[in-house]
Amino acid sequence: MIEYSLEPHTDPELKGKYYAKIHYKGTIDQDTLVKYMHDHYMPHLTPQKIKAVINERDKMIRDLISQGHTVDLGFMKVYMNKNKEIIMEPGENTKQFIKTLEFKKVPSEEEIKNKK
Repeated sequence: MIEYSLEPHTDPELKGKYYAKIHYKGTIDQDTLVKYMHDHYMPHLTPQKIKAVINERDKMIRDLISQGHTVDLGFMKVYMNKNKEIIMEPGENTKQFIKTLEFKKVPSEEEIKNKK
């Protein structure tokens, strides 16, 4: 579940308006992702096999990008631009992917401060 709060804009031109601030919980490393995949979705595969598939997928994506291809992973596309930078942008299924996410409003910094 994605937690967010409504925070007031600091830009004077937007005074009185609010924006949704996402509350990020950190980065999941590959080993944690592999364990999560094994525990929740792929108990029939060993963590070592899951990690091997991820590593091979990464190698294939790198190879395809270096050949000038855009790789569409469904929810994002990966490609190399003319400055040799790797670019990730929304893919064909991004809108559908986002619709499946759940959001939960949590108190804003201002609401927390006013409770004290």
